[in-house]
Amino acid sequence: MAQAPQIYDDNRAGRLVKKVCLNGCFTLRASQIAYHNDDTIRVTLPQGLPPGKVSYIGIALPDGSAVFTLNELNGFELFDGSTLPPWQGEELVVELPVSADFPRGEYPLYLLRAKEGIKPFAHPESWALNVGTVTIE
Repeated sequence: MAQAPQIYDDNRAGRLVKKVCLNGCFTLRASQIAYHNDDTIRVTLPQGLPPGKVSYIGIALPDGSAVFTLNELNGFELFDGSTLPPWQGEELVVELPVSADFPRGEYPLYLLRAKEGIKPFAHPESWALNVGTVTIE
């Protein structure tokens, strides 16, 4: 049985960051709170993830118009609403330089963990879903 979502306030560098966690708080980690042009976005998996689960990673545009899944470093694929590729990469998830072309705002970062050997959409009761953010100013 899934637990109720928990919301954590993470006050880093004088900025309040919200994390939403369902069945354990293991959010993706950004190397800094906010990014600007010419900064390099670095997002990593959290350390100490419990074994026995598969990770699925996603990121949404700030306006919510698109969600992308990733199965390897910088391997962005438009989420089709039904297919979740499992994460196959190492600890580093995203490493990209910020340019003027990037939409400004908060990008939700999704880390879904589910039991090995199941289709995650068929068994949401097994989810550990965590949401963090990356901000581009």
